[in-house]
Amino acid sequence: MTWVLLSNDDGVDTPALVPFADALERALGMPVAVSVPAGERSWSGKAVTRFGTVRSEEVVRGGRRIAAVHGTPADAVQLGLHGLFTETFGGAPPQVVVTGVNLGFNSGAAFLASSGTVWAAAEAAYAGLPAVAVSTGALDDHHGWNAIASHADAAGDWDRVAEHAAELVRTVGASALLDHADMVSVNLPWGIDDTTRRRVTSLAPLAYGALFESSGPDQWQFARELDVAIGDHDDRADVAALRAGAVSITPVLLPRGAEVPDDVRAGLER
Repeated sequence: MTWVLLSNDDGVDTPALVPFADALERALGMPVAVSVPAGERSWSGKAVTRFGTVRSEEVVRGGRRIAAVHGTPADAVQLGLHGLFTETFGGAPPQVVVTGVNLGFNSGAAFLASSGTVWAAAEAAYAGLPAVAVSTGALDDHHGWNAIASHADAAGDWDRVAEHAAELVRTVGASALLDHADMVSVNLPWGIDDTTRRRVTSLAPLAYGALFESSGPDQWQFARELDVAIGDHDDRADVAALRAGAVSITPVLLPRGAEVPDDVRAGLER
């Protein structure tokens, strides 16, 4: 039986989850099974729970049954692929694994490398499955945007964003893009509509400074504002596309060894 696995790093109560699951079912014409962290696990990358027990429970949101996993996004994908839905779908793997819609852009190399949403998709890619991560947000004043997007009044906006996000997943899957990448990261503007342009992009060489700020003697907490530096990039980079109000579709290769010149290799080998 063909099906889709959906996960995220924002947890079971993100306003993006149910609209996106519903929109994916309409766009792809397949049932969508949902396995997500029980609470927000942003910035967790590809962390997997090595020690201790990972517990899952079924919850209902918007009339949809959801597996709430008390673990990381990668845990949620692992369990979604290898246990939670095995009986439901007769052991068949999903046709595609989709993560998101993340609350906040995952553009630029540094943020992509830290994202639980992106690396939940990577967990599926390492299992040999097509994987697409989807994010939305604002490049400036993330906290102000997040307050708006998290408010109950934004429900209609999430329905609109979810419809466009699901159509982008369908379009990516129907293309040959995943023949040239291990997974795809899609960032779409919060104000997306039928006229919004789309660009296939590279990763901007983005970096950040200190992640923590003092909250008392010998105490530190995640900084509210990050010192972000964007290196030289051209208009094909994901950040440039988002600055121009376009959708950024970024094919991503998983980490792999670098090619080394023969003279460098000769100086190290014996």
